[in-house]
Amino acid sequence: MNSLPDVPGQWVDRSPKIQDCYHAMTKGIPTFDLYESEEDFVVGMNMTGILARNCGVTVLASKLNDSHEHHVLSGNYEDCRLFLNRHVEHAKGQIRFRRKREGMAVCPQPSLELSILPIETEYSLRNRIAYVIKNSFDSGLPFMPWWDDWSTAKVYFADYRMLLAYGRPIPEFGNILEQRRVFHTNVPVPQEWRADDRGLICPVWYTDYIRVNSIFRTPESFLRYLTGKKTAEAEEQIQRSVALEVSVQSLREVAKAKSLDLFGTKDIQRLNEYQKVQVCKDLLAKGASVAQLQRVVHIPSERLRHLLR
Repeated sequence: MNSLPDVPGQWVDRSPKIQDCYHAMTKGIPTFDLYESEEDFVVGMNMTGILARNCGVTVLASKLNDSHEHHVLSGNYEDCRLFLNRHVEHAKGQIRFRRKREGMAVCPQPSLELSILPIETEYSLRNRIAYVIKNSFDSGLPFMPWWDDWSTAKVYFADYRMLLAYGRPIPEFGNILEQRRVFHTNVPVPQEWRADDRGLICPVWYTDYIRVNSIFRTPESFLRYLTGKKTAEAEEQIQRSVALEVSVQSLREVAKAKSLDLFGTKDIQRLNEYQKVQVCKDLLAKGASVAQLQRVVHIPSERLRHLLR
């Protein structure tokens, strides 16, 4: 355990700091399923790997549920947000396509609440990965997570000789046009990957299992995180972070307006560091916190505090 008690009943996370890791997720809506059929789930899992490669992010863990999804990603904030946006829109498009093909009515598709939550320490990263993988049996599935095809659980502490040889090489599914039909994407599928007869690509090809294994160090440690109470801490962190995410989204719009007023552009990321600080000073005066502002201008909190002195 990397956290030590400061006062009775309170734990402080003293594990190593990390950068560029995010928990990307959607909030489920009881009246709408993002994934309805096995085909939808197969396509959704495949797009996790294809879009991650295309958006320049690394997958550490993923889990698709019928109404929502979770991903732990490594990459910069904007790329992780792009990944989640494209993943959700592709899932919605897949439902429309399949329903029309099967002669079914296409139901109205609501906007989903998307959250990209920063993960700042190794301890929190372990909790988030375990939380995502534990979603399999927390959602009521009557088997262990590594038997769940709709998550990346099977790739941790696995027999990689077996996983890397599983299924058929992508070229066996036909030429590029045929592959687009099988995998429901216009984005080329890496030809060195392999998939089973359903067209499901094994997540071993796109999950950074080496990093995850090194984070947990041993299978025993991984299992303790899956069965222990630490994921309850992760759930609490997520609820706090979601509230922060909502406030940051509204603050981001205020920052865009201020940037346009001061520098003639609404694109915060086009500003230099000095200009970003000018925007931050105005927002600080309006009651924003450094924790919020670092998310808006993408300057690490310690650096931002130094610049704002």
